[in-house]
Amino acid sequence: MGLIRCLLALAVVLSHTTPIFGVRLVDGSLAVQAFYMISGFYMTLILNEKYLPENSTYGLFLRSRLLRLFPIYWLVLTATLIVQGLWPATIPPREEILGSLGYWKEYASTLSPLSLLYLGLTNVFLIGQDSLMYLKLNLPTGSLAYAGPPNAEAVHAFRFLLVPQAWTLAIELMFYLLAPFLVRRSVKTLLVLIGLSVALRLVLRFQFGLTYDPWNYRFFPTELAFFLIGAVGYRAYRFLRASDGFKPAYSRAAFAAAVGFILLYNAPLLAGLPAKKGVFLLVMAAAFPMIFLLTKNDRRDRYIGDLSYPIYITHVLIMEILRVWGWNTGLITFGATLLVSLLLLEGVDRPVERFRQRMFERQKKLEAAPERIAIP
Repeated sequence: MGLIRCLLALAVVLSHTTPIFGVRLVDGSLAVQAFYMISGFYMTLILNEKYLPENSTYGLFLRSRLLRLFPIYWLVLTATLIVQGLWPATIPPREEILGSLGYWKEYASTLSPLSLLYLGLTNVFLIGQDSLMYLKLNLPTGSLAYAGPPNAEAVHAFRFLLVPQAWTLAIELMFYLLAPFLVRRSVKTLLVLIGLSVALRLVLRFQFGLTYDPWNYRFFPTELAFFLIGAVGYRAYRFLRASDGFKPAYSRAAFAAAVGFILLYNAPLLAGLPAKKGVFLLVMAAAFPMIFLLTKNDRRDRYIGDLSYPIYITHVLIMEILRVWGWNTGLITFGATLLVSLLLLEGVDRPVERFRQRMFERQKKLEAAPERIAIP
């Protein structure tokens, strides 16, 4: 599933810059929702096969997830502050690289202490970044208020995000907090929860008219359906794994369909496909269990997939730097992002991963031999 993850990350990159040789891939919002399904699949996999209730704890699972996200995120956050804060004024146009730090400099004195604290904490610890999509700055009071429908004149709270695309990580963290209590439930329970999430989406859309961004793909209760679809996908994978009649050719066909749909989503060939967004998500949901069955032991595919997070979290900063010189084309942006991502993967993610594995093994040994633990 690694190549799929990397292609979805590339799709997000291309949604923020120019196409590569005229190819844009699937829309960024759909790529994010497909990522949610993959996350639900993987979290269900590890909670049912690695972090079992009898040999691990809720805290161990959360520590492992936080170690997966925060080291690279904090590094990118620090790099953003350095670049935006120290970029030489002699290299024009400085305002192009100032980014969100410009909003901080302009409105910091206007913000109330509580707003300042909330915006600062969300930038550092991720939790709550998605909530900023619904808020704006009330200039007379300095407080944060509901933004309402899109308004170009409002000072939107999300403008204060130094790593703006990290709002999806806030939604991921919400799922991590709930996953141990959800993904071990029966398929029937999962389907009921999916139905409730979808029903809420429909009510918000048709009863309240909330069809605009951020309500269309940033509201956690309605996005929860995608995580849980991934959880059901794990059950499908487990069924296929135990089935004697399932042939590898089916997995290869699913892989080809998923890759083709991601690559050709915006091509003229699929321009007239009815309900294209829904069809895309259904194809991804059906294909992921079969693709994982095909690629789960492929180390090269896993390595490619591990690049998806660094690509996603670094590409906006790299794009803004390249924009200063007019180099922010899709090809150059992706090439530079890929290079930086390789460095982060080898220099940060791999050492952290080894630490995570040692932490997990140490916990298992402690729980397997409690009589050896001295009680002070």
